[in-house]
Amino acid sequence: MSPHSVPRNDIFEKINEMTTPPYDNNDGRDFDCVVVVVDPFSTGFNCAQEIKKRGYEIIAVWTDGLEETMKSCTSSDKGNFSFLGEVEQQNSLAETKCCLEQVAAGHGIIACLVGAESGVDYADALSEYLDVRSNGTEITSRRDKHIQQELIKGAGLRSCREAVGSKFADVESFLNTEAYPVVLKPTESACSDGAKLCETFKEAKDHFNTLMSRQTVYGGNYHVSRDGVHKTCMIWVYDKRPANGSAFVYYGMKPVNPDSEEGKILIDYTRGALDAIGIKNGPSHGEIMMTSEGPCLVEINCRAHGWNGIWITLARALTEGYCQIDMAADALLNPEAFHNIPDKTSFPGSRVKYTIDLMTAIGVVVLMHEDSDKVQRDLAFIRHMETINGFFTFKSPVVEKNKCSASQQPNDRMMIRSTCDDVDEGSELVV
Repeated sequence: MSPHSVPRNDIFEKINEMTTPPYDNNDGRDFDCVVVVVDPFSTGFNCAQEIKKRGYEIIAVWTDGLEETMKSCTSSDKGNFSFLGEVEQQNSLAETKCCLEQVAAGHGIIACLVGAESGVDYADALSEYLDVRSNGTEITSRRDKHIQQELIKGAGLRSCREAVGSKFADVESFLNTEAYPVVLKPTESACSDGAKLCETFKEAKDHFNTLMSRQTVYGGNYHVSRDGVHKTCMIWVYDKRPANGSAFVYYGMKPVNPDSEEGKILIDYTRGALDAIGIKNGPSHGEIMMTSEGPCLVEINCRAHGWNGIWITLARALTEGYCQIDMAADALLNPEAFHNIPDKTSFPGSRVKYTIDLMTAIGVVVLMHEDSDKVQRDLAFIRHMETINGFFTFKSPVVEKNKCSASQQPNDRMMIRSTCDDVDEGSELVV
């Protein structure tokens, strides 16, 4: 069931029924327990919602330096959700633990999960200190992209050529010898923050400000792990293009079939990277570039895929009912359910039915613009797409056996494959 509340009409009832997890989330506990979520905003809040839906109380821990506005960056539909309590990061782990125990008021703290990028390092340290399942602190600054590159290089995996430093002199030689363009990016960042594609030495020098410089590669992979066992949630290919003066603007994401040749290569590579970086537990979001020489890591984000969880319903629909949020909750709290989840997602495909009433509509498009001519042009394009069956990629060619009106057309259409057929070299992938 989606963690978001939706209008309770028939069409949404059908969507919720379709996306109900196929496995039993009830592990028989009394649920007299507490889970700590560090920086539970964006998709971290969706994680908190899913865990609370299973009967556990949630305590939020907010890390130092987090802006107050981020604390309100939770789901737009909080419903009746509330934290058992909220705790600010204290001067020591012992003090934070003391505050947590006061809020828990006798309830056992059984797990600690990171919610957002800002909480990765502290969640590793706190979960280790609380003696619950953890990635630990043996590898310090695990989210540092330079450290990640060194770790996967040491594990024999392909990595980026790079230079890192706090002074321009540290990277000047690299910038003088590498082919352009290159990317400059902070070693700890999220959402392309601070990243810039530089076409010339002068542009790179002007942009340099404690940024890491590396080859132009991009990509990604989504996994959930428990005790070193990694399971693939989804693979996506990013569509990023130059726009508005930036080289890395999201135009969209498309799901990639894990059983495709590219999918198999990416999964093997990403799991090797997870092992090298020491991610044994919890969700992760890796970015990998497919190049002519094979996959190459850009970075591993040691938390769930962001974007406020807007992808959850689609992911559940593609996998017949589960997504990274559900899998993360199982990995943390329900080992039997996690064990029963497939090693990787598999797209079952679905039938596209001819629209004969509201319940058989494949979707809704809302057009709004101050220029009515533009609305009419867009509407004409949508009608054209309907005519050529352009909204879907079909497993086999569409055969028009009988030309007839919409009300006379047969009910079933074709099997749909919910994946992009080809992944070009240089595409940005997310698993």
